[in-house]
Formats: sequence, C-alpha cells, structure tokens
Amino acid sequence: MQSNDKSSYSPIQLFFLKTLIVAGAFFSVFLLMVFWLNANFQAGPAFWGKVEEQLYRVADEPDLPPEKKEKLINALKKIGEKYKPYIDALSAVEK
Repeated sequence: MQSNDKSSYSPIQLFFLKTLIVAGAFFSVFLLMVFWLNANFQAGPAFWGKVEEQLYRVADEPDLPPEKKEKLINALKKIGEKYKPYIDALSAVEK
C-alpha cells in the first residue's frame, strides 16, 4: 500500500464497489415500488367494487352552484378558443 494513495482500493475494486452500491440502490427502490404497488392497487372484484363505490359517491354529490358552473364553462370556452387553431391544424385532412 502506498502512502500517497487516497484510497486503499485498486481502480477495478472501486469500480465493482460503485457498481454494487448502484445496483443495491436500484434493487431497493424496485422492491419498495413493488411492495407499495401491491399494497395500494387491487385487481379483480376488489378493484371494481372500489370503482363502483366511488362512482356512486360522485353521483350522489351535490351539484356545483350556478356561478361556479358558469365560471368553469367560460374558462373551458376560453381554452377552446385559444387552442382551436392548433387542434384544427392537427385534425385537418390533407387534400
């Protein structure tokens, strides 16, 4: 071992050490994502039961006040007018 070296590892040892650290980090994040997805997302009847429950909840909510509805509709109209030329250009059929 030389006294001038900052590290006691050879370059190849440093490469493998760094590779191991990065691989460990990726594997840890992957496992955390798998466990999180498994805990938060359900499939089959449980999923559709939840969707049905939320649909009923949204359907039973009170309607928006007329002022708020008008404000939202006006905002949507402004957005539509603003981006209409772009949408028309994208949907135009070349002749």
